[in-house]
Amino acid sequence: MLPQAELEALGEDICAYGLANPIVIDDELRVVDGRNRLAAMLLMADAHDAVRPRFALFSEVKPARCNDAREYIISTNIARRHLTPDQRAIITAMAYPELHAAANKARSEKAKEQLKGNKHAAKTGRVESDTTRSEPAAEPQRTWEKVAEASDVSQHTARQSLAVVNDAPDLATKVSSGELKLSEAAKQAKARKPAKPKRPPKKIWMSVENAKTLVRNAIADALAKLRDEDMPLLRAWIAGGCK
Repeated sequence: MLPQAELEALGEDICAYGLANPIVIDDELRVVDGRNRLAAMLLMADAHDAVRPRFALFSEVKPARCNDAREYIISTNIARRHLTPDQRAIITAMAYPELHAAANKARSEKAKEQLKGNKHAAKTGRVESDTTRSEPAAEPQRTWEKVAEASDVSQHTARQSLAVVNDAPDLATKVSSGELKLSEAAKQAKARKPAKPKRPPKKIWMSVENAKTLVRNAIADALAKLRDEDMPLLRAWIAGGCK
């Protein structure tokens, strides 16, 4: 919503020149587009030149390309207002909260797959090859691509907007109003995150039998690569105490 002073200015403008576009509502009488205009008109309701609001059903005015009310809100606001790329990206990201949950779920599943691979290596002493490793769950249809396409910004800007909305909603509001640049908001949001504690070097534990098997296999591989002319040198080396 606009600040109080801007709502009052908008209300005065509507009183002077009329309501150019109707307030769009859905079948359940929820405002789809025109919250600021409606609020401004309510503020000026007692004025002698107050204008009565006009309403239109979303189902009757929506363009064919809009699949739902949310797409309509984004497209009309981006087209109507002179927004910067930062504002377009953040407003679009704020309109799709489920994208953040989907992205977080994908990252969680990817981390679980990595942990599973580490446990397998610790148990068997072997790391799965690319052909045997199961593929981690794919990240939902490029979360940032949807925001980038809807707001007509770069994927980098879309990624930043999603991060800010997810980690610092209060900063996202400032970006949407033009008070703060997206790049600065992204830096502040990142600085708020607690520093990750340094972890000690990972140790891969395995059973004695597995360790012996690894050693035997390594020796067998090395012997298989020896040539006949190398054998006397190997015997002399062993006889000399492997020095």
